[in-house]
Amino acid sequence: MFEGQATASRVQWTCVRPRPALTKPPRLPEAPPAILREPELRALVGVCEADKSFAGIRDAALVRIFLDTGARRAEISNLRYDPSDELANDVDLDQAIIRVLGKGRRERIVPIGNKTIRALDRYLRVRGKHQGNSQPWLWLGLKGPVIGSHRAQSWPVANPRDGRFPPSTRILKV
Repeated sequence: MFEGQATASRVQWTCVRPRPALTKPPRLPEAPPAILREPELRALVGVCEADKSFAGIRDAALVRIFLDTGARRAEISNLRYDPSDELANDVDLDQAIIRVLGKGRRERIVPIGNKTIRALDRYLRVRGKHQGNSQPWLWLGLKGPVIGSHRAQSWPVANPRDGRFPPSTRILKV
């Protein structure tokens, strides 16, 4: 009888007291990511638009798309451009929309504003003279297409955590 009681208390002790190796540390709340404020956004757009090189015109269009849409880096980096094939073209400047493929391979249509349309139009004109203009990807590097399955990971952005600009910038007249 004494032995049974000891066994029962041992079982109770092991069930009630957690083993330190199996417990998880407490979850601490994450601090919100830093975002660019209006003066910083204006400076970023100004620097990109002042650069009249191929890379500057491309970067101005990229920044404008990020500001207008709030889309993720992967969504923007995977845009395709082929004006002769409607199914393979994700950019429609006449209707002021772009088609992005988001998380879960969900396709969505995103509107863009007039300044973004102008920036994209400028980029598409210089892209037409580029040596890699036959590539299906919208964004080209200096020596050809920006390649790789994780093209967007190397792009610098305001928020490296998820690659988004703050959605409230949509109301700014940057």
